[in-house]
Amino acid sequence: MSVMHYPFNVQGYGKLYRDAKNVPFYDHNVKLCGTNNRTYHSWCHMQKDSCTTGFYIDVQHGGSCAFGR
Repeated sequence: MSVMHYPFNVQGYGKLYRDAKNVPFYDHNVKLCGTNNRTYHSWCHMQKDSCTTGFYIDVQHGGSCAFGR
């Protein structure tokens, strides 16, 4: 699993936001699988979880995770 932990005030989150336009799911309400093997209803939900937990979560693939929550 490629999940990295960052302190709360990390500048990397701004980079995630700037790179959002490069993620095909960012403005769509589609399910996607995060690198933490958790299914999210949208890219925004995934980023909120990343910010809340302090872990960097990226898109693993579109659709639900096979064994995720």
